[in-house]
Amino acid sequence: MKKFSCVLLSAVLMLSLAACSGEEKKLYAGHCTYYPDGGLMSFTEYSYEYDKDGNILNECEYHNGYPYSSTQRVYDKTGTFTESVYNNRDELESLKEFDVNGIISKEYQYASDGSVKLEIDYNEEGSMVRKESLDAYHYVVEYEYDESGNLTKQIETDYDDKDDIENIYEYLYDSEGEMIQRTLTSADGSEMVDLIVETVVEGNKTTIYTYGPFDELRFFTEKKYDTHGNLIKEETYKVEAGKNEVLTSEEYTYDSQNRVIDYIYKLSNTTETKYEYSTGGYLEKESIISEKWISPEGYGDGSDAILTECVTINYYNAEGDMTKTENLAGGLLGSYTEYFYEKVKIKSGSKSKFDFRDRKRKLDPRSMVVY
Repeated sequence: MKKFSCVLLSAVLMLSLAACSGEEKKLYAGHCTYYPDGGLMSFTEYSYEYDKDGNILNECEYHNGYPYSSTQRVYDKTGTFTESVYNNRDELESLKEFDVNGIISKEYQYASDGSVKLEIDYNEEGSMVRKESLDAYHYVVEYEYDESGNLTKQIETDYDDKDDIENIYEYLYDSEGEMIQRTLTSADGSEMVDLIVETVVEGNKTTIYTYGPFDELRFFTEKKYDTHGNLIKEETYKVEAGKNEVLTSEEYTYDSQNRVIDYIYKLSNTTETKYEYSTGGYLEKESIISEKWISPEGYGDGSDAILTECVTINYYNAEGDMTKTENLAGGLLGSYTEYFYEKVKIKSGSKSKFDFRDRKRKLDPRSMVVY
């Protein structure tokens, strides 16, 4: 069966479906990306097919009018279902099995030749219990958990060398569910505590120390909180040769309603995210600010690149849907994307099909390319 057999509906049929009694759903119809002058750069559209119970049977994604991916779901009488994802070459990329509660129980990932490259089993809570790689390297990792869902044991087996267990990690937790110790058993049977975690609380400051197998301090993380209990700063240090090197740093700023309005993350580069809220209280605008080396000409070997402030601005509506994205470099708009949604009613008692290809694409009025 062809994976992209999605039917384009007439306006009359769409109206008849919308008029039917049934469950109303909001579907993501697609998005259009534009050049700064309004010229259409690219567009993505979706189509959906539902069964009589309102379950999605087929979801197709199209880029610039061509099939890009397809997700198919097959339901049985008990309520369990499988989900298969195909790429634009109609090749199966992954298959997942879900129980009646929608929790994943099994997963397969496929190579381009159709062979299984990764097989994963999950428990009733949806936690991974076994992972087998059948790709370039053949290995198995098994996981065990306690009643609280904490990982207690991890067994790694390598089948490319001696087909034996390489490592076994065992974890201990405190009464708060925080990991305090890890024990490593190697392939030769030797056992050692290779990780000890100690937490020290002093007022509004919490420090987490991580020690190695010889009680040497390897890392520590400092967390600072305000009087409302909000995390305001978190820094992780690497300890080497008696020196403390900052690995990551995070800073949070809150408004009077304890909502994050500014978040700064430092790794090798610094990224700052600013949040703005509407008078109705929902997140309205998100500005992600970073610096990148960009050539003013946009071509060449990059030798003339300069450090440029880049900003991605996301806009949201009251329902939490992203409605628009703007990408700026050096204060200049490079591109922007508009996102579209549509509320539909799933026809009761029979299959329903919704296809948003071209039918209701809302082009920027300045667009120089119209389909």
